[in-house]
Amino acid sequence: MKKTILAAVVAAASIAGTSSFAAVIGFTEGTRDHVQGTQQLAPKDTSPNPANAFDLDTAGTLGQDTFEIFGRIVDSVDNFAFGFSATSTFNVSWIFGGYNLESDGSLVSNSGFVSEGNANKKATFKLLDANNGNSVVQSFDFETDVTSGPAVIFTAGAGDYVIQIDGSGSVNAPGNGVGLYDIEISAVPLPASALFLLAGVAGLGAVARRKKG
Repeated sequence: MKKTILAAVVAAASIAGTSSFAAVIGFTEGTRDHVQGTQQLAPKDTSPNPANAFDLDTAGTLGQDTFEIFGRIVDSVDNFAFGFSATSTFNVSWIFGGYNLESDGSLVSNSGFVSEGNANKKATFKLLDANNGNSVVQSFDFETDVTSGPAVIFTAGAGDYVIQIDGSGSVNAPGNGVGLYDIEISAVPLPASALFLLAGVAGLGAVARRKKG
């Protein structure tokens, strides 16, 4: 029975979301200067059509890995797709205090959603349900500069999703600035109490089976 309970704890931990050992996989959107340590995407990879969104799952698995996206939005739409099958939830959050490697080799501090140049930029950040015709699950409008405050933008559970950054919608007049956005998609670990509850339920099941035997 002890082995069964131990196995239950291990199994519970495996669905607890990210851990300190999770890999961080970074992407730089195609029109932005390459952020050091990330995969540079071609402009066509971030299609304005959510059905053709760049699939983050080709490089990793949310729950085992954390995705970081460093993008640049003008009068356009970027889409990134991913799936999440764990029993915990995930967050889409701002990356505050990040750094951007410019084409001239300089390292420039960047954070959240900031303007490139003097004009402010407005954009709509959306979480789409890829299993339901890319319908909008959550949507928020932001204007540069977002450099502090609550980090979490979206929270959701298991499913297939598209993160959409729309700089061409009604909140944004054409030609109104350029924005750089830094976001992270990461699983939310189950609290320790939930792990012990899962382990306890598994242990009770083992005891019941022993009594029946």
